[in-house]
Amino acid sequence: MIEILISLLLYGQIHENKIERSNERSVISREFDLTSRADKLKRYFEIQESPLATQASEIVAISDARGIDFRLLPAISMVESSGCKNYIRSTNNCFGWGNGRIRFDSILWGFSIVGDKLQTLPAYKRWMESPERIERLASVYCPVDKEAWTQKIRGVMESIEND
Repeated sequence: MIEILISLLLYGQIHENKIERSNERSVISREFDLTSRADKLKRYFEIQESPLATQASEIVAISDARGIDFRLLPAISMVESSGCKNYIRSTNNCFGWGNGRIRFDSILWGFSIVGDKLQTLPAYKRWMESPERIERLASVYCPVDKEAWTQKIRGVMESIEND
């Protein structure tokens, strides 16, 4: 009986250690993934000479927190303002949100707000049901020229992935 208790205790400790190591690997894996994606995004922004290059890590984290592909918000900012190079400076709005006139406290705040809206506004809910369907997003975000907008967004997302 004592041998059984000892083996159960040892198994419990071994099992806990395995879980801890597994969790550590998971955290390290997530951190590596975040770093890897942030590096891709930073490289892309640098190639495009976008001022967003220094904020790549924050942009990836904002996207992750909202369950959005890390390339989508940067792609929208590239299509709408050449990656925050051409926008009304007093608005910090690199997304053309509200025809570019809606004001955000900072550029990163704009990323947060637009990410939140894409995730929560009823008009965008259909897109979130299948986020790979950019055209669903385009039909609300840019209904006048949704085919061209969809192509541009996809092209930027592919470039971010492959540069």
